[in-house]
Amino acid sequence: MRIITGKHKGMQLKTVPGEHTRPTMDRVRESLFSILGSFGEGANVLDLFAGSGSLGLEALSRGASSVTFVESNRTVADVLRFNVEKTGSKSCTILQGPVERVVPRLGARKQTFDLVFMDPPYRMGKVLPTLQILVRRNLLSPAARVVVEHEKSLRVPVDLELLFRADQRKYGDTQITFYAMLAQEV
Repeated sequence: MRIITGKHKGMQLKTVPGEHTRPTMDRVRESLFSILGSFGEGANVLDLFAGSGSLGLEALSRGASSVTFVESNRTVADVLRFNVEKTGSKSCTILQGPVERVVPRLGARKQTFDLVFMDPPYRMGKVLPTLQILVRRNLLSPAARVVVEHEKSLRVPVDLELLFRADQRKYGDTQITFYAMLAQEV
């Protein structure tokens, strides 16, 4: 596993073997960031169910201004910490704990994010509740994008409160769903 492009291009990322993580394949990450284009440049990024941090670190390498990682598993969070330290970046925060407990605290701090990555464990029912937390806790900037990696058999909502499904792509057994904020009335 490596960072594909940007200032950390080629940097090898440490991963945790076994069932705790399912790192996003290089070709899927490359396609995902190709679809996003320059959207993540200067963005405040939230990487939920972060694992090794490959999505957030790729965004950082491509010009994101900050990344907040949330990972519940302590061993995996230690690997994530190692990967973040390897970049030398001071603009990353790692929060260790379950997403459903950590994310509401970010809302209480009035933090907002321009780009959110979600790669929850498959078949655990985490996609819809996590999307709802993001919207209801006002964690999304007005032009935010949310990228959800999930099993292709999972039916995800087309619209959810302030979000609409902007795109969806399949890669083998994996599906990536892109959400965008609905246009706000002025």
